Amino acid sequence: MSLQDKQTFIKSILPVVKGMSQRTPDDKILATENDKQSHTKLRELSRLPTNKDCADCQSKVTGWASLPHGVFICINCAQIHRHIGVHISQVKAFNTGTYIWYPDEISCMELMGNLRANELYVNDKSIEKPSADADFYQREKYIRDKYEYLKSINMNMPKKIEKPVENKPKIEKDLINFW
Repeated sequence: MSLQDKQTFIKSILPVVKGMSQRTPDDKILATENDKQSHTKLRELSRLPTNKDCADCQSKVTGWASLPHGVFICINCAQIHRHIGVHISQVKAFNTGTYIWYPDEISCMELMGNLRANELYVNDKSIEKPSADADFYQREKYIRDKYEYLKSINMNMPKKIEKPVENKPKIEKDLINFW
């Protein structure tokens, strides 16, 4: 399968994230008004067991995210994503409050997350993530192979990715069961 075919397949699966040139002034106003809630939501998502570790190395600390892949990453991997270019990956911090997050970006993080992204991008389970102290070149090779060259994508991934269902029972049901 050609790289172009793989790219087309990936685009059919990933959530759509608008580029900055597609944003309107109203989009920015809305995102700014919801900034605190957006960062709270992103921190909650990053604390999920499947998102706690970096998607691209064995680091236990995340503070950055890569769009449109919807992954939580460490600062060292964020530098690599930034290095390979915005045509492949846009990097934003979620723990500093520096960046404004738009609803479609948060939705992307909810829909994907590290587990789903790795199911999509790393079909060969024998491929190991670099260690947390790997050098720039080891990380760069892994990240380029994963997101740019699409060396191990899962072609059996369902084309429609649904929002995860939360297992929170309704309050009424809890009260009935309690009594």
